Amino acid sequence: MYKIIVTLIVLASSISAESTWTLELTSPKSLSSYKLSSHTVSPDGQTLASLYTSKEALEEGENPKQFLQIGTVTKNWWLGNDPFYVFTKVSFIDNTHLLARYNTSTFTISNFVNLKTRKQTIFFGTAKYITEGENKGLFHIYDNKGYLPAPEYGAYWVDELRNKKGELVEVLSKPKNESGCIHLRTILGQETKYPSLRQKMDDCVYVDR
Repeated sequence: MYKIIVTLIVLASSISAESTWTLELTSPKSLSSYKLSSHTVSPDGQTLASLYTSKEALEEGENPKQFLQIGTVTKNWWLGNDPFYVFTKVSFIDNTHLLARYNTSTFTISNFVNLKTRKQTIFFGTAKYITEGENKGLFHIYDNKGYLPAPEYGAYWVDELRNKKGELVEVLSKPKNESGCIHLRTILGQETKYPSLRQKMDDCVYVDR
């Protein structure tokens, strides 16, 4: 049994954030009770990400235990899943950054991992890394779920652009619909600061309701 790093995935509100919590833990006692579900290799071939899923029988509605092993020639560390969600996709953005996707029964979480620092940025929604055009280097977050305050009330879904730190860059408008154009100050609120936001709080966007 050897020492590895397990990076904790901390779920907060629907706001993306960078988390840096790590713990020194030992590896799983044995991988004999797990099966290799998938693996992917970094572009330079130096890092391998292998997803292991427990073989244990599950109760109805129960999610399997999973571990994502990230290994290089000199070291290994692991990301473990939470009972409320499962890994659905793992891919390398480049040689030092990994994007892992998790699904729950109601929403999707995307986890951007810096393999050098072991810091991670949590996005609520399906994140796609943009590799070309004016938004190159940003993440397009699809269908991030939020809740409108009074008097509008109710859940809504909207697309966003965020940077690697998780900071909001732009709220993308959905196609015009009956919900009407909603001001950003209503969607985002006035208390949180958005240092990287391209838009003004008086701008409005359409959302899906």
